Amino acid sequence: MGKKRFQKSIMRFIILCLVLGAVVSVILSGSVMAYEKADNVKSAFYTEINNEVSSNDIKNHSVGHARIMVHEDIGSAMKSDTLFVELGVIVGQMKYDKTRITVKAGKAVVIVFHNNDVMLHNILILEPGSLDQVGMAADKMVADPDAMEKGFIPDLDAVLHASPLVNPGNTYRLIFTAPEKAGEYPFVCTFPGHWRMMQGVMKVE
Repeated sequence: MGKKRFQKSIMRFIILCLVLGAVVSVILSGSVMAYEKADNVKSAFYTEINNEVSSNDIKNHSVGHARIMVHEDIGSAMKSDTLFVELGVIVGQMKYDKTRITVKAGKAVVIVFHNNDVMLHNILILEPGSLDQVGMAADKMVADPDAMEKGFIPDLDAVLHASPLVNPGNTYRLIFTAPEKAGEYPFVCTFPGHWRMMQGVMKVE
């Protein structure tokens, strides 16, 4: 029992250090890593996803209510009218490089998320009007020793789709079907301390 308590204490300490590192990184500059061009996305689509997350952790798995799709799901999700959206990070600023994307209701979407930053990030698609609720729930997860395993994804109905935490320099493809209902759906990074700055809107029309 003493060993488990010690391990949990170490995990909490590591998480707090990551939060402090996130704040410090806002004032740091870094090199933007090169990533795939839009016209090469489809040709590279069936290659291995370079995210260093154990397939045992996320294969055929849902974190809370959010479906995480992995490499095995790509073939079945691919359609001729699939919309590809490339999304990156502004290095050192805790911001996505796009704050607004537009998709068609009920159509297949692939967000090709390039984490070209120097820290961990994820991307969650949320129900309209739920950004503050999800963001504050993510903040509270700092006290959860299993938060890293959960990807800092709150277990809420408002979370529609989510990626795992993506390591710096890696790419993750978030595959989903756009909601049938038109509206403005927030997308956000829920790693501790990020959600207030690292967010955008997915417009469904």
